[in-house]
Amino acid sequence: MYVLVIASILLNIIVLLCIVILYTKLKAVENQGTPAFGKELLAYMDDTHEDNEKLLQAIEKLSKRQEKGVNGSSEPSTPPVPQISKDSAPKAIPQVGATFGQYLHRATETYSPPLETDEAVYSPPPLKEEQLYTTSNEAKILQLAEKGWTVEDIARKLNKGKTEVQLTIKMNHKKDV
Repeated sequence: MYVLVIASILLNIIVLLCIVILYTKLKAVENQGTPAFGKELLAYMDDTHEDNEKLLQAIEKLSKRQEKGVNGSSEPSTPPVPQISKDSAPKAIPQVGATFGQYLHRATETYSPPLETDEAVYSPPPLKEEQLYTTSNEAKILQLAEKGWTVEDIARKLNKGKTEVQLTIKMNHKKDV
């Protein structure tokens, strides 16, 4: 009897753990979804579009004022601002209520890749004598060890102690693994 009760309790605990794990995975998938991001991007683009409309209206008002002349004279006090029409706006600006896919489609329609030029491929400037690099002692030790030199020969050639050469070689072998 007690065995069945304990087994039932264990099964209930396992089922609850599975439910909790599945719930957290579901929430993680919902948080990673692009629809929320797409909505935020569209809201941002709508705000930007509204701001651009306000800017266009302000420019139109300013240009009308300049045409009339601020001081009442027939000549404007500052150079006129070029007129910007709503028709000249890029096609990629989404309309209110447009989906992210529609915006993406419009944006890809208006994209034109940069023109290819016959510019030379970048090559770094030549090194001057004072810019030449010297090999570190550690690199010299490792190069000689790879060539098969013994620890004593490497220490003698580089004027280093045998222990220093051994440690350098051992430390490098741990880095490679």
